[in-house]
Amino acid sequence: MFYHVLADLMSAVHLALMVYVIFGQLLLLVGLVFRWQWLRNPWFRWTHMAAILTVAAEALLGISCPLTNWEEELRERARQETWPVQIVTAPGLVPAGFVAPALPYVVASTPIAGLKPSALGERPSFTAQLVHKFLFPLDAFPHLEYILTLCYYGFALLVLITFILLPPRLPAPRGHVNLRLRCPGTPENGRRSVGTVLLERPGQGASTQTVLCPCCEQKVGIQVRSRRRFWPGVGLVVLLGAAITCLGFYLPQLHSALTGEPLWRTRSGAIWRTGWENAVTVIGLLLMVLAPSGLLVRRALIGKDETGTDRPRQRHRVLA
Repeated sequence: MFYHVLADLMSAVHLALMVYVIFGQLLLLVGLVFRWQWLRNPWFRWTHMAAILTVAAEALLGISCPLTNWEEELRERARQETWPVQIVTAPGLVPAGFVAPALPYVVASTPIAGLKPSALGERPSFTAQLVHKFLFPLDAFPHLEYILTLCYYGFALLVLITFILLPPRLPAPRGHVNLRLRCPGTPENGRRSVGTVLLERPGQGASTQTVLCPCCEQKVGIQVRSRRRFWPGVGLVVLLGAAITCLGFYLPQLHSALTGEPLWRTRSGAIWRTGWENAVTVIGLLLMVLAPSGLLVRRALIGKDETGTDRPRQRHRVLA
């Protein structure tokens, strides 16, 4: 039962990621027409683009999503059928000429040589089957698999075009930077809110500038650094992401070279990869895509604010 729940939860996470990418793009197309400024949020835009570009890179590199690998492993542990559906027709257990059109899962009572434990288990839950139909609609037509790959590339291209037409930034005059500041609220109302402040960007070094919070009208000191250390930090993140990607992609070969064990291969001859190896590759790809955003190295631009209070919960926080 425990593995059943984890497998269904993994399917739900996979579906939520797909919904985030698809409906996020629909919101961007509508917001492009109505000029919604909240869609320029850097965290939303960069994570949305990173998700679809990572999917396209997985299709290009020929690796599967680690969420799919982990779901299959959990279903094997739960003794459930994995995808695609298999029908057990072992001699001695199923009568000759037996046809079960309404029962796609035949449960065997004893182990069968050459079959995975998942092929001897119970039928996956209704939720798992429904989610799987949404995630892999072309499983019933394996000869049309290239269509799904073209959809990945086309959707990634659409996201890039939208990213250029509606860039994730707050416009600011030259030599300045716009920052989003979260206000903890005043003791009277105690309501948190977010405002935008304009600061002057120093040419070199760092400077602490005092601004008025647009929400509570209190003085807030924010340390802003120059961009001279920003791009080297971005370059280091890109190199780190490239190294992690290569490590995950060539981990089976590296393991075989260190241990002397032969590589596991599938029926098509491709190197067998587990969810953890694919996860390492995906983490490296995400780092490479997110590095230019500055979200991972934004402290090279922005320092902590100084509000003069000792209570951390009452401090203003710089969001972007």
